Amino acid sequence: MRKHLLLICGALCASSVSAAAVGWQTQMSCASDYYAFCSRFSVGTPELRKCMRANGPRLTKPCINALIADGEISKAEVAQQREKIAAAKAKTKAASAQTVKPDLKPAAKIAAAPKPPDAKVAAL
Repeated sequence: MRKHLLLICGALCASSVSAAAVGWQTQMSCASDYYAFCSRFSVGTPELRKCMRANGPRLTKPCINALIADGEISKAEVAQQREKIAAAKAKTKAASAQTVKPDLKPAAKIAAAPKPPDAKVAAL
């Protein structure tokens, strides 16, 4: 595990000169997010930034905090995205609450209906 982490850190540190724009804190905090979502892009490239933004809601809190600290995103952007996600969840919840629920009364009537006599009792 330790070797794997060192390899990840080494890969992030040894990438192109444009990676210098990405801070150490971001490199360390976002390594797992990078490999999970955007490893097909080189560190520090516009494509990577676009990929990370597209996966923003799925990024870990430490990664988001590091991106804020390094100036890659702002707290306002994060708050705006959280509001959008909360609004979408509320809309989905409201829509599911308005869904017509089946009437359970007929099932209750069936359960309360008298049961036919047992076959053994009927034979007597």
